[in-house]
Formats: sequence, C-alpha cells, structure tokens
Amino acid sequence: VFRDAVSAGVVAQVVPAVSRSGWNRVADICNHFDRLYPCYGLHPYFVDRHGTADLDRLQTWLAQHEAVAVGECGLDYFMPEPDRERQKFFFDGQLAIAADLHLPVVVHANRAVEDVMLHIRRSRVRRGVIHSFNGSREQALRLIDIGFKLGFGGAVTYDRAKRLRKLLSELPADAILIETDAPDQPPSSHPHELNT
Repeated sequence: VFRDAVSAGVVAQVVPAVSRSGWNRVADICNHFDRLYPCYGLHPYFVDRHGTADLDRLQTWLAQHEAVAVGECGLDYFMPEPDRERQKFFFDGQLAIAADLHLPVVVHANRAVEDVMLHIRRSRVRRGVIHSFNGSREQALRLIDIGFKLGFGGAVTYDRAKRLRKLLSELPADAILIETDAPDQPPSSHPHELNT
C-alpha cells in the first residue's frame, strides 16, 4: 500500500492510532517508512476500551514520541447507545493534552458537530481538522473561524451526496482538506472495497 501511494504521487500520510493498544504499532510503521507521520489518540468509538489512566499514558507517550497531532479523538453519537459523558471526558482530556503540547487535533464528529464545537471552544486548541465533515454550512464556517480545517473523503463522490458537494463548493479552498480515510471510506468508483 505504501509503495502504491508513492507511485501515485502521495508525498505524505498521517497515520492515526485510535487506542493505546495501537500506539506502538503506529510508531513502528511510521519509523519504518519515510513520509508517514503519526498521531496518537483515544477514539470515541472505542471508549469502552479506554481507561481513565490512558489519558496520563497519552500525555507521557506524546512527551516521548514525536507526533503531528493528537487524535483521532472526538465524539460519536451515531454508534449504538453512545456513552456521551464518557466520550466527552476523553475528548476534553485529549484537547487539554493537545493544548499543553501545542499540537493540533484530528477530530471525529459523527452526529456530534455541535457538541464538538462546544468542547473545542471551551479548550485552548485552535488548530486541527474535523475529519469526514458532514455538518451544516453554518457549522463549517464557525469551525473555520476557530481555526480548523474540514476533511472530505470518499463520501463526497457518491451521487446521493449532493448537499455535501454543494457545501464543499461554497467553502474557502484553504479550509478544505481532502482525505482518504483509508481503509474506511472508499470512493464511489470502488464501493464496498477497502480504500487505499
């Protein structure tokens, strides 16, 4: 996959770790290949796997391992029976770590854009990307005003994504980040396949 990406002209990739159990593997992969850059976090989808001590471990890990961001972190209200308070606890903790270390954040905001904005505004973080953005134009402009970029991936290529494409066309180009979200969001040309 790495060789194919280089052959296709990809010059750099951010590789997020989404739970403590994956931090070592992401570090090893990024140390092995040039132009792979790690970020480390505690993803809301796996909130049941995270222990409260993992926030301290993340702070220590980031002090000892170079990273381009904290993440993937955030809120996911689409998952079955989300524990919103637990997700918010881990999100706030990661925002505080990112602020202390002057790192941007990679934010997951599935059906939770308003709450994500509220927590970001309460934090000292003013840089990052809202990955796979699917909110409103008003939400997009408020996030851009805070200092965030908005990530768009495979979802925007589907015929049914008219609202998303319209939104994308109305945003300032310097606020847009095109992302693969590999392997999870294949474009319409490769539905139901792992995205590379």
